[in-house]
Amino acid sequence: HIGLLEDSCPALAAVLSTRESYLRKLDLGYNSFSDSGVRELAEGLNSEDCRLKILRLQGCGLTSEACKYLIQSLIQNQILEELDLSCNEIGDEGLKFLSMGLGTSHCQLETLKLSQCNITQSGCYHLASALRRNPAYLSVLDLSINVIGDEGANEIFRNFDISQLYHCSLTVLSCVHIGEALKSETSNLVELNLSNNSLKDAGFELICEGMYAWSSLEKLNVSRCGITGTGCKYLASVLCSNSWEAVELQELDVSMNRLGDRGVKGISAGLKNPLSHLRILNLSYCSLTDDCCAELASGLASKVNVLGKLDLSHNNLRDKGVKKLCMGLKTPQCRLEKLGSVNATRGLKVGFGVFSGRFPPQNRRAVYPHPSLVTRRWMVISCMYV
Repeated sequence: HIGLLEDSCPALAAVLSTRESYLRKLDLGYNSFSDSGVRELAEGLNSEDCRLKILRLQGCGLTSEACKYLIQSLIQNQILEELDLSCNEIGDEGLKFLSMGLGTSHCQLETLKLSQCNITQSGCYHLASALRRNPAYLSVLDLSINVIGDEGANEIFRNFDISQLYHCSLTVLSCVHIGEALKSETSNLVELNLSNNSLKDAGFELICEGMYAWSSLEKLNVSRCGITGTGCKYLASVLCSNSWEAVELQELDVSMNRLGDRGVKGISAGLKNPLSHLRILNLSYCSLTDDCCAELASGLASKVNVLGKLDLSHNNLRDKGVKKLCMGLKTPQCRLEKLGSVNATRGLKVGFGVFSGRFPPQNRRAVYPHPSLVTRRWMVISCMYV
């Protein structure tokens, strides 16, 4: 945000339409352009000399009227790859206008971000129709923080793999189509954010079934989705599967779900799977206690484990549990580089005693005297005191 107004848009449009311009990325987010400013910008975008690849107009006070001016830009400008209109009140009417451009074979847009744009399931029908007509290019779509609901998500998933569906009022009903999309061998979906939706265990089971069959998914976020230890049973089946080679999952966020110790024990077993690619695991706010630490330590100490980052913050881990974790961390097989923990002040002192001076020579690094910060092979243990 630099305080630009719509009066500056004609000059920007002139730059965009200049053959000599090298401008490839233009971020105008959180400036007060309004719809008339976008009308001026569109003149430059429509020029055959425009070479702009990325345009960001998030939080610019735009409405559906601005999207009307962008229709021709999506059709004529075959260089533009990314458009961000997040945090604008474009609504379903605006998405209808955008879909007119997206549906043409001339449009080559790859990334479209429409987070928090007051879109409902009605807008999804227009978008789905456009994607059916022109399915070739768009690969990243962000519809997070829009109340599209199950009907809207299902309509889109019949035609497209959405990457961002955070806080979209989804339930288990959406998971049927999401699971089917994950099973498809033609799916190119590599990142899926379903956090803050009421999927529950039944919905998560359908997601896991999709990953179990076949998936190119590398990042999955199901934070705050109402999943319990029962849901972890389905995840454990995926993580421990011999067909894990078909599942490329590298980052998993299941934070803010009441998984409990029983649920995490199944995940820990997956760390010992030689086919596992999991490198980042977020288990913060998961109602964990010391009882899960022995299994986690065993997984971390496995010679086939590749986990590099583990977040256990905001769980009730105490002295006994942290000491068990440190027994796994000190093994030469452990590849963990970053561990986040909370409520473990004295426990880390215990762990510090386990760590100090006992690393294999090739892994030994400077050890800081403060018990809340220990470095081992670039590993940081951060402790929040409460």
